[in-house]
Amino acid sequence: MKRFLTLTVLFLLLIGTMPVAHAQEIIPEVSTLSELQDAIAQAEEGDTIKITQTITINFPVTLGIDGKPVTLCGADGLETFLRFEGDWGYASYCWLYDLTIDGTGSFDGSKVVVSTPNSVYTTRVNWQNCSTNGFGAAMRIDRGTVYTMEGSFSNCSADLGGAIYADINTSLYPSGCTFSNYWMHGGMLQINSEKMSKSLGNVIN
Repeated sequence: MKRFLTLTVLFLLLIGTMPVAHAQEIIPEVSTLSELQDAIAQAEEGDTIKITQTITINFPVTLGIDGKPVTLCGADGLETFLRFEGDWGYASYCWLYDLTIDGTGSFDGSKVVVSTPNSVYTTRVNWQNCSTNGFGAAMRIDRGTVYTMEGSFSNCSADLGGAIYADINTSLYPSGCTFSNYWMHGGMLQINSEKMSKSLGNVIN
C-alpha cells in the first residue's frame, strides 16, 4: 500500500512538472458583413477579427458593441477593409463603435472608404499602422459626411492625404480625437470652380 501511494505521488509530481500545451489563439476570418457582425457579437473584449476581402456596406448598419473593444485586421494584400456606398435614404446613417482598425501587414490603400451621400459616425474607433501611396491611409471620404468622436490615428501615413482625405463637397467633423504621426489633407481649395493657385493668379489672402 505504501509503495502504491509512493508511486502515485511520484506520478502526480511528474505530471506537475510537465509543460502544459496552451491552445493557439484562433483569429476568426470573415469576408461578408453578416460574418463580421456575427464575429463581433461572439468576440470577447480585446479579440482580433481578420477581414479577408473588402466588405461593402450599402445600407444603414451598426458595427461594434458599445463598451467592447475589438480589433479588425486585414489579410495580406488587402487594400480596403470597409467600404460604405449607395444612397440609404433621408436621415439614414451607419455607426461604428469601439473598434481598432489595424493596417499592419495589409496592402497599400485606404482602410475605410466612405462613398455615400449619407452620414457615417464613429465613436472610439482607433486607426493604427495604416499606409497608402494614394489618398487617406486610414479613411478616404469621397462623398458624404463623417463624424468621428473620441478616436485616434496613430502611425498613419499617405503620399496624398495623410491619415484622412476628405474630397471637395464632403464634410468631416472630428471631436475629441488624438492624432500622431499624421497629416490631414482636404483636397485643393477652389474658387469659381477652379483650384486656387499662384500660377492662376486667384489666391486670396
